[in-house]
Amino acid sequence: MGHSGVWSQGIPSIEVLKGLTVEFWLEKFADDVANYQLSNPQPHFHKLVDTVKAVWLDTSESGYPNSAVEQIQCPTLIMRGDHDFLFSLDEAATLQNKLKDADFANIPFTEHASHQESPEVVGKILQQFMLKRRCDL
Repeated sequence: MGHSGVWSQGIPSIEVLKGLTVEFWLEKFADDVANYQLSNPQPHFHKLVDTVKAVWLDTSESGYPNSAVEQIQCPTLIMRGDHDFLFSLDEAATLQNKLKDADFANIPFTEHASHQESPEVVGKILQQFMLKRRCDL
């Protein structure tokens, strides 16, 4: 998620995102980069990194996600890895407080890719979230 309008410039991951490079992404998420290259007919990973950085770091009024997150009406599940270097616990709590109906899960012993690092735990959390919401309908 981006940082504009929702998170202050004091959030530590801002500095990580400012320094994001193709090399860093390749080192941290090699499998994801390979999947991107395979699944896109005309992959341009350097452009993807530049675009992602621009979106994440846009602090203008029209930046993503700005105050628009407060307009989300559907139930939302926020998940992060306990050792996530890109989405801090403070950021997750700030986001949860801005949403009308949000659940939060902090996945133990994982970093940014909790769904890949601990798919069984993430799957159970998703299942619980969906079952809970089915009852709310």
